[in-house]
Amino acid sequence: MQDTDSINCPIIKDVPTTVFRGKGSFLYNDKNEESSFQITCTASQAYISFYTSLHMLESFKGGTLEGNLEDGRTCKGYLTGDYNRENSLIVSNCSELIIGELQTIKTIATVLLGVYFPYKFSFQYKDYEIAFSKSSTSPEMAHRSKRISGTVSEGNVVTISSNELDIDGVNDLLWDICLLLRPLTASEVYFGYLKCNNQTLIYHKKRMLGKFFGMQSNILESTRQYPDYLRKGLQKLESIDEFDKISIIDIGHVLSTSAACGLLETGLMVLIPALERLGQKEIPVSYNSDSSSVVDLQQFRKFLKDHANIYFEEQPNTFSELQKDAFCKSILRINPWDTAFVKKIQTHLIQNGWTVELDLDKVKELRNSLAHTGMIPKGFSMEEAYNFQKQLEIFLFVHVLDLIEFEGRISSTKDGWAVFPRKDELKEGKNE
Repeated sequence: MQDTDSINCPIIKDVPTTVFRGKGSFLYNDKNEESSFQITCTASQAYISFYTSLHMLESFKGGTLEGNLEDGRTCKGYLTGDYNRENSLIVSNCSELIIGELQTIKTIATVLLGVYFPYKFSFQYKDYEIAFSKSSTSPEMAHRSKRISGTVSEGNVVTISSNELDIDGVNDLLWDICLLLRPLTASEVYFGYLKCNNQTLIYHKKRMLGKFFGMQSNILESTRQYPDYLRKGLQKLESIDEFDKISIIDIGHVLSTSAACGLLETGLMVLIPALERLGQKEIPVSYNSDSSSVVDLQQFRKFLKDHANIYFEEQPNTFSELQKDAFCKSILRINPWDTAFVKKIQTHLIQNGWTVELDLDKVKELRNSLAHTGMIPKGFSMEEAYNFQKQLEIFLFVHVLDLIEFEGRISSTKDGWAVFPRKDELKEGKNE
């Protein structure tokens, strides 16, 4: 039997932590207490533990800390929730934490969670030099760690450099980078601490979190494509309108959910409404240009309202006045939903250059069944539903590429093989 004593292969990724110790003042309400403390920092969160007098246990919610660490640096922060106590020991979240002095800042680094690029690359954006390190965690180990322990492993480190950096401005820039990475990786990528000049540690009050992590790459992995995608995306986020920016945010969430939720039904339930939503920008409220159909709809509403009023007169005690009014208002809002649904998606596909066929009757059938029963409709095979899921994911991701005007090769499969077609090839139904 082979000797396994020398095998040293980690199965899951540990969560790195940094511990600081010090002494300071805890101020909550009108009380002030001196105490030693310990701050435990992870990539996304900081926790503080300390001893306090028993009579003050319920009094420190929303309290503040100001103190000095053993290494001489100052620290200050807020105690915000997740409280635990054992006798007089308190453990709490510590938000808006600053460790060290803030001076002229030339570099800010942070670690991303949910993205694991196997390369290092950098690019210039405005006055910023933005550099991605190679991830020390492989996507395979990140998947395993999430599956076994539920933890999101640390990924690539991003370092932003300039002559003088503003913390709030860099924090907003990192938000935009993460928003662009979410549809690219089908993961709700986020970041935690900011490390300034490789010395001062900050947990910003404007924090980002993620829940679903597909951990994939929807474009060809390349040290050229990644920076090109991010540079163009950041430029476009400055000028696109609110609807399109929300579309990028929404598609990032939807693709992450579809990739990570583990249920085909859940994936389709978020993908179909997301595609339908995109058609709302092109179609006005009065989407039906056929005037005779509009007249027919108005007559139909009037017919229903007249008969409702007759019923209310004949049965005066059946409903309250408030309920009667609500019924009449509901009648005035009636629209042929199926027609609107099809028109929205058709208009979106046509105006964005898609010539590939999408069976909208089948999509509508899927949507109806999932909305009312939460199940794939009878007559649909799992393979057919899965193919719709993959097709809808492509439609949505390509729309993000259209919005930022990115031309590149997209990750796909054909007959079980990895292929990397261009956008125009996918829009024509070619998947080579």
